[in-house]
Amino acid sequence: MSLQNVTIDDFDSVVAWSSKGDWSTPNPESNPSWFSEPDVTEWHQATYHKTSVVGTTVSLNFTGPSLYIFGASGPSYGSYSIQIDSSDPTTYSAYASSNVTGRFPLYSSSELAYGPHTVVLENLGAVAGEEGSDLLVDLFVVGTEVGADGATMMNTTLQETDPSITYEGTWENNTNPLFNGGGTTYTNTDSSFSFQFEGSAVWIFGDQVNDHGLFTVTINGSSPETYDNGSGCGGAFGKTCEKLGTLAFFKGSLGEGTHTVEVVNLPGVNNSYIDIDQIIYTTPSIYADRSSSNSSSSDSTTAPSSSSLSPSASAAAASASVLPSSGGLSLAALGPLAWGVMGLLWVGRGMRL
Repeated sequence: MSLQNVTIDDFDSVVAWSSKGDWSTPNPESNPSWFSEPDVTEWHQATYHKTSVVGTTVSLNFTGPSLYIFGASGPSYGSYSIQIDSSDPTTYSAYASSNVTGRFPLYSSSELAYGPHTVVLENLGAVAGEEGSDLLVDLFVVGTEVGADGATMMNTTLQETDPSITYEGTWENNTNPLFNGGGTTYTNTDSSFSFQFEGSAVWIFGDQVNDHGLFTVTINGSSPETYDNGSGCGGAFGKTCEKLGTLAFFKGSLGEGTHTVEVVNLPGVNNSYIDIDQIIYTTPSIYADRSSSNSSSSDSTTAPSSSSLSPSASAAAASASVLPSSGGLSLAALGPLAWGVMGLLWVGRGMRL
C-alpha cells in the first residue's frame, strides 16, 4: 500500500484534550499570518499546548502504522507517558539540561499494526532527578493508507457553496475575499450538511473559536463521532481566540466506492457555531488491496519537497504545500518520514463577521 502522512496541529478538532483549562497556548489571533509567514514562530502554525498539571491528558484516534508526536525539551520539562490502545503506558522524559531549539520528538513509531488506534499522552511532571514539571505538545503526524503501491493521487476541493453539498436546517453565508474561496457557511442551530465522494481520504476544514462547540460526523452510516471545534485556548464562551484553517475532521484508509459523510452541529444551551470552509478528498488511480491492509509500508504517495525537520527547523516545512501532501522530513532520531500538510490554501484568511 501507499501511505500519506498527515500533519495534525494541536488546535485541530480531531485532537481531544481532557481539560483545555489545564493547558496554556498562544492566542492564534496574535499570529494570524502563520499561513503566509511560516517563520513567524518556531511552532507549527504558531500554536502549541503547554501544561504543568500532572495527570492531564491529550488523545488522538487514527488509523495507520505510524505515529510521530512533536513538542519541546529543556530544563523546565519533565516526564510523560504514551499509551497506545490497551497496552501499558510507557514513560519518557522531555527533560534536558538546556533548552533544545525547535521541535523535539516526544514519540515515534512506524511499526504499529495497520488498523485503528488511540494514543493517550499524559503529563507525569517531575519524576526523577532535576526534571521540571512542564509538557509541551505541538503537532502529530500519522500515516494513513491512500492507495496501492505506485498509484497516483488526485485531490478534489469542494468549496462550501458546491452544489454537491446538501444543507439541512438554517445556514448562513459569510462572503469575504479573505476566506478560502471567498467565504464560509455557518450555523448556530441544530442543523446539518452531507456530501458524497469517491476516494480513500477526506478532509473537512473550518475554524476554532470560543463561540464554537461540539459537532458529530457520521461516515457511511457508522456511529456518530463527536468533535469539539471550540478554541484550543479554552476559556469563556465568546468570539475570542480564533484559529482559522483548522482540520475539523479527517478520515483515511477508505475503500473503493461511494462514501457518504454527514456533519451535525450540536449548538447546546449556548447556541454554539460551526463554520465550514472547504472539503478536500483524495482519489487514487488504484485502491489498496484491503486484504493486505496489515502491511506497515510507509511509501510516500505525493511529490516530495526539499524541506526537512531538524531540531532547528522552522514551521515552513509544515505550511508550504497547497494540497494534502507529503514531502521529505528527516530527524536524526527517527529516520526519513513524509511530511504531511493540512494547513491548505491559506493565501489570505478572514473571520466570521
